[in-house]
Amino acid sequence: MTVGGLRVDQAVTAAVLEALQPAGVQAAFTALDRVETAHDMQRQALELALEKARYEVQRARRQYDRVDPDNRLVAGEVERRWNDALVHVVEVETQLATLASRRLTLSDEQRHRLLTLGQDLTTVWDHPTASATLKKRILRTVLHEIRIDTLQEPSEPMLQLHWQGGVHTELRVARNTVG
Repeated sequence: MTVGGLRVDQAVTAAVLEALQPAGVQAAFTALDRVETAHDMQRQALELALEKARYEVQRARRQYDRVDPDNRLVAGEVERRWNDALVHVVEVETQLATLASRRLTLSDEQRHRLLTLGQDLTTVWDHPTASATLKKRILRTVLHEIRIDTLQEPSEPMLQLHWQGGVHTELRVARNTVG
């Protein structure tokens, strides 16, 4: 039995993309939510670190104010700790400012484009940067196996797609004409 692979590939791809279409929009929304959640969590962690660093500065200042100035060794050590705490506050503030400037904000146009791509998986699938390895992983994830049988009348290959969930789909693919 011989079957042309190009039409079979196109038929299987069309069936898989049709099955994944509702999940594409949900995946776009999930991706947006995850990016925003991760950024918010990182910002919150830095804000807590900044609050703690500022507390340490105040504590070091109070200790410095209580130290007897005649005890130079202790005063020098407490002053060094206070300076270290001030440097740490500046570092955390810089990290927080960098994070705020790197915030991934999507414009309405970008958000619309992402949702459009989620609805039009064919464009994403056919994009030049979509690797064959990724496409194979997607197919292996959703399909358990593909069986090919040949029908006599009309003479065309029939594909049976066995999905991972146990559902089966039959596809008929036109055979290449001779000559």
